[in-house]
Amino acid sequence: MVLKQVHRFTMKRYMRLVYYEIFKVQPSLLIALVVTALVSLFLTLEGSFEISERQMFIMYILGVFLPILIALLTNSWLMKERDGHTATFACSRVNLGVLWLRRLLLSFFTVAFFMFALLGIMNHLIPGLFPPIFALTLLVQALLFSVIMALFSALSCSTTVGIIAGLFIWVILYFWSPSLYTLFGPRYFPFLEWAIYFRYEAPISALLFNKLFYAIICFLLLAITFCLHQRNRQVERFSRH
Repeated sequence: MVLKQVHRFTMKRYMRLVYYEIFKVQPSLLIALVVTALVSLFLTLEGSFEISERQMFIMYILGVFLPILIALLTNSWLMKERDGHTATFACSRVNLGVLWLRRLLLSFFTVAFFMFALLGIMNHLIPGLFPPIFALTLLVQALLFSVIMALFSALSCSTTVGIIAGLFIWVILYFWSPSLYTLFGPRYFPFLEWAIYFRYEAPISALLFNKLFYAIICFLLLAITFCLHQRNRQVERFSRH
């Protein structure tokens, strides 16, 4: 009986934590996802476009524009809290690295739920519009740019530096995409879902290798960024004494 009460209490605290992290800490992420869903559904139902045009425009939004937007929204909050000393209470219970990782994972669970729901609705409206696996593969781009921004923010202890570095890399990859596709082919192209429906007409068979490659990079950068947050915390503790 006591164990059940403890379990209920723990679950209640966990749900409160999830609610706080998603709805209170990062409300702009939810707003961005809702706006993205409305625009994507509008394009899905817009009859003046051919199906191929709708696929291209929607994948540009979900596979090129949304990842950098998610990166901007998910990486700015913790560093701003750290700079403004408003993360003190949270960091008194968990360290900065754990707090950063927890918030990143909760954000991406939210984005994953959004992707599954949105692609499910679009495929219901137009059967076969997109492969269901895109709900997972589209997360890799968002995670990649989020971790890149987080890495530079942790290296410099500056939100601005992380944002500038992430935007710079995104701009280089996007505007040099024809050269990158010609040079490296679809297996290493960072916006493959978009390339499948754009003029590149990339083969969907390259999707598995492409996502595994970038997922490995993401996990490596995640580990490095986590260690940097741990180190920065130790430096802060030392500087206080």
